[in-house]
Amino acid sequence: MAIFQRLSRAWKMSSTFKFSLAFDHEGNKLDHRNGVSYYDKYWKKCQTWAKPPITMALALDGQILKDDNVPVTDNDRNPDLILSPYQDIRIRI
Repeated sequence: MAIFQRLSRAWKMSSTFKFSLAFDHEGNKLDHRNGVSYYDKYWKKCQTWAKPPITMALALDGQILKDDNVPVTDNDRNPDLILSPYQDIRIRI
């Protein structure tokens, strides 16, 4: 299924999108300021809502690390789903 079809389905529900520098297959993301970015703070706040939005990250296939793990902190919030042109990584959905 084309990425645009997947995105159009996602936009029909409550969702947020994020871009990052790199991802691993555990859903960890590498940001410019890991753990203190706007999205980490916003996603943490969203988890307190009665119906939290689905959090998604958009990536190119080269940004998804195959054998390595991304360093994380306690404040990092992982997306529910990572979408890329040739692979999708489902973390919590």
